[in-house]
Amino acid sequence: MRFALLMLLLLVPQAPGVRLEGLVLQGDTDRPVASVQVQFAGLRSSTDAQGRFVFNSVPAGRHTLFADKDGYMRARPAGRKYTGGIEVITRSDSPSAILLVRLFPAALITGRVLDANGQPVRNAFVLPYRQTYDPSGALALQPLQVNRSTYLGLRETMQNLAIAPDNRLDDAYNRSSNITRSRTNDLGEFRIFNLDPGRYAIYIDPSSNSEVPVFYPGVTNTRDAALIEVKAGEEFRLNNVTLPARGNAALRVRINNQSGENGALKFVEVRRKGSQEILRWQSGATDPVIPLGTLPPGVYEVEANVQTSRGLFFAAGHQDLVMSGSDVELEVTVGRSPRLTGRVVEGQTQPVPGVRISMTSDSVLRNTPFALTTAADGTFQLQGIPDGVFQLRFLSGIPAGKCITSAVQGNRNVLKDGLLVGSDDVSVDVTLGESQATVKGTAVDSKAARIPGATIVLVPADPSRSDLFSVIGADQNGEFEIPCVQPGTYTIYGWTDLNGSAYRNADFMKKYEGSGRALELASGRIIEIPVRVIDDTAN
Repeated sequence: MRFALLMLLLLVPQAPGVRLEGLVLQGDTDRPVASVQVQFAGLRSSTDAQGRFVFNSVPAGRHTLFADKDGYMRARPAGRKYTGGIEVITRSDSPSAILLVRLFPAALITGRVLDANGQPVRNAFVLPYRQTYDPSGALALQPLQVNRSTYLGLRETMQNLAIAPDNRLDDAYNRSSNITRSRTNDLGEFRIFNLDPGRYAIYIDPSSNSEVPVFYPGVTNTRDAALIEVKAGEEFRLNNVTLPARGNAALRVRINNQSGENGALKFVEVRRKGSQEILRWQSGATDPVIPLGTLPPGVYEVEANVQTSRGLFFAAGHQDLVMSGSDVELEVTVGRSPRLTGRVVEGQTQPVPGVRISMTSDSVLRNTPFALTTAADGTFQLQGIPDGVFQLRFLSGIPAGKCITSAVQGNRNVLKDGLLVGSDDVSVDVTLGESQATVKGTAVDSKAARIPGATIVLVPADPSRSDLFSVIGADQNGEFEIPCVQPGTYTIYGWTDLNGSAYRNADFMKKYEGSGRALELASGRIIEIPVRVIDDTAN
């Protein structure tokens, strides 16, 4: 088997910062690949005619290297099929590093889109979908990430479509992709390239309101979507797709303002149910009734907000909407939204500024994040949050050697049970403490060879404790470290690659009973172990 990555660390005295040199070869021929776009640690470069690239003065730390060129899959470690990118740790005591990266030919899907009269449909968006496991472990159909695109800018950044277990696709969502967006040309033709080998569903969304969006071969139900299997370096031509015409209905939203603020500006957004996709919006309106244009039949979510011209008061209302072909005037009541306040401290009183916090909910505006950052005194605040239960993620700003030891809302354990938002103001206290247990080690195969880029998962004894799961990728040397693990009983697993949050799915994990290693972790304990990696690339 050819390895997609070979890392040699050279201890060569140099100026501060790490010098990273690399060579990109075509995986099936060993020929140098020129004009490969390489991104690393916020820096960009491209390979020369000999396939070489270099970065000077790279900061020490953990970074992801992306190497992309049209016609090739994104570079990745050997055995990985779901996610592109190579995890590399640079160290100040090893100021020079050399990478050997291999690129392999990608697949291509082409086709043509027509309207009900057999005429080409121009400017339709065409996206490939794969199945993945969402953060709760449920199967979901999601679009591949694509490069910066009009579709993602105007439509959605992530759409989740729940599918039944008996109607699952066989492959996974590629979370780190160099897939380029596709729009149909004047002949209705499209090309989706840089695809990994696998099976895909194709979603076609017209830019006008004259036709209905469909999945190939022309169906609106995801259960009936055809799966297209492509191989590396292969072009797969689809049959022509005909988009059915649709009769749209007009939507008007009447805002019942119960916030107590008179003369407030009004903001309305309409999304598909369970999606972040913003289909219609109006901002800064003053009239109580707001026209939102037309919508096809379907189930939607409507969010209405009011805000003073000073921007100091914010309130929100949220309501489901069913469009069935008739005009609708929907009333949305906007009451005073609760105010969230909180503070992050170290120990009992030391404020911690600059901590970035993300709030998401699985039930309200699914996976739409609310972002917070602690001020100089460690406090944070937010107003305009809809009712629901939110999960907190601490993205950055935690001092080295410190961990989140608690986050409480009154008597509620926010880390375990989530933040509960209702009609009353909400207060959260977050405390940092000394590092808890730490698990570190190396990812190895059956012959004890190290596996760069392996996915390491720490699974708690109680799988309902979503806050106790830990997932990390092994670095270029197959090494990993999981800090801030709460004391308790765990099982540690390693995979060459993993499909989304498959480790949260009970049926998936049944296949690997006995494949993990049980750990009993006490506070302050550091465990260093090898983790035998499961080669699951055939699944």
